[in-house]
Amino acid sequence: METEFETITLQNLTKFVTDCFVAAAVPKNHSEIMAASLIESDLMGRNGQGLFMLEECVTDVLSGLIDTRAVPKIDKESSATAWVDGKNALGPVVANFCIKLAIQKAKRVGASIVVAKHSNPFGAASRYTKLALDEGLIGWACSNTSPYMVPNRAKYASIGTNPISVGAPGIFGDYFLLDMSTSVASPNRIALKGFSSEYLPLGYAINPSGLAETDSYIAAKYKNFLPLGSEEIHSNYKGTGLSLMMDILCGILGGSYYGTEVGIVGTDCVKRKANISHCFIIVDPKYFASGFEMRMTELMVHLRNLEPLDPDNCVRVPGDMTKDIGNKVKEWGGIRYPKFVIESMNKVAKFLRVKCVELIPKPTTIVLTPSEELAQRLEMEEKSRSMQKEEDASVSQDVPMDDEVSDKISLYSVYELDEDPSDWMLK
Repeated sequence: METEFETITLQNLTKFVTDCFVAAAVPKNHSEIMAASLIESDLMGRNGQGLFMLEECVTDVLSGLIDTRAVPKIDKESSATAWVDGKNALGPVVANFCIKLAIQKAKRVGASIVVAKHSNPFGAASRYTKLALDEGLIGWACSNTSPYMVPNRAKYASIGTNPISVGAPGIFGDYFLLDMSTSVASPNRIALKGFSSEYLPLGYAINPSGLAETDSYIAAKYKNFLPLGSEEIHSNYKGTGLSLMMDILCGILGGSYYGTEVGIVGTDCVKRKANISHCFIIVDPKYFASGFEMRMTELMVHLRNLEPLDPDNCVRVPGDMTKDIGNKVKEWGGIRYPKFVIESMNKVAKFLRVKCVELIPKPTTIVLTPSEELAQRLEMEEKSRSMQKEEDASVSQDVPMDDEVSDKISLYSVYELDEDPSDWMLK
C-alpha cells in the first residue's frame, strides 16, 4: 500500500548515510564510499544490500573488528594481475580500490584479474560490474561470504552463499547485468521477508532438524540456506559447485579464509574478523572480434521479443529491472522505502546523534466526516441545479436571425460540410 512507503531524495539520503558513518568515526572519504554502496544497491534493486543493511553495517563498524581507517595495498602484481591486501578495511573500500585497478589494467593489456584478501562484505556485486560497464568493458565480480549455505547432501551450513555478478555492454546504453547468489535466495533477501512476515516457499531453507523451513523469520535466524536447485533431484549440486568455484577464485586463490573459516562480524554467533576475499575479472572487448556491443544487443532484443508464456509478463534479461527502477526513481523524485526500513534508519540516527533522514512530504488529504461529506455533496448538487436553470433560461430567449443567413444554413447538411474540409483548412 502507498501509505506503507516513504520517499527520500538521493541528495538527502546520501548526506544522511554519510553523516551516520562519519558519526561512527569512519573517515569522510570512506563514509562516502559506504553511502554510495548502500544507496546504489537499492537503485539496482538489490534491496538486501541497501539501506536495509545500514544498522548492521554500523554495528560491524562499532564492533571494533573492522579497521575503518585502513587503506588497501598491492602485495604482488603484473601487467594483468594484482593481489591486494585489504588490511581488514571496509568491504566497499577494498572493492572500489580493486575494481578501479582491474579496469585500469584491462584497458592497458586487454584483460585483468585482481584478487583481494583480508576484506569484509562488499555489498551488491553488481555495483562493481556496473562500473566496468560504464567504461565499455565486460566485468565479473564475486566474493566469498559467511558460511550460511548447506552443501549438497549436507545437514547444516558450511559454505557461503557466494555472490556472482557479470556485466556486458550493448549499444545505445543497453546492457546485460547479472547479480545472483549461489543459494536459492540471498540471506538478506530472506531477512527482508522476515521483517515483512512473509512465508517462504519450500526449498529455500531448512531448520536445525534438517526439515524444510517456511517461516522466513526462523529461516533468517538459523541461516541454513539451500543452494541453487534446492534439492539433489533438482540439481542442487550445481549451486554447491558454483559456491565452491567462487571460493576457489576468492578465498583459496587470495590466501584468505574459505568455507567454514570465514568469520561473521557483528553478530551473536562468532565474533571474529571476517577475512573475506573478492575477485574481479575485467575484459576489454576491443581486443577481440569487433562489433561485440552490437551482437550483445541483438541477442538481448531477440530474447525480449520472444513470445512470453504469460502474456502479462514479457521476457526480460538480467539488468532490465535496474533500468525500470531508475525510471521509477525519476518519477518518484527519490527512492521509496517501507516503514520498517525508515524506522531502522531513525534508530541508527538516534543512537549516533545524527539528524533523522528528511522525507519527501506526502500530499495532505482532508478526511471528511459522513455528515460533512453529505453537506458538501448537497451543496454541489444545488449549484448544479442553479447553473442548469440559468442555461435553460438563456436558451429559451428568442434570438432574431437574419433571413439570408438562415437560408444559407439550411442549404448545407453536416455531411456536405464533412465531405471536403480541405477548403477551409487551406484558407
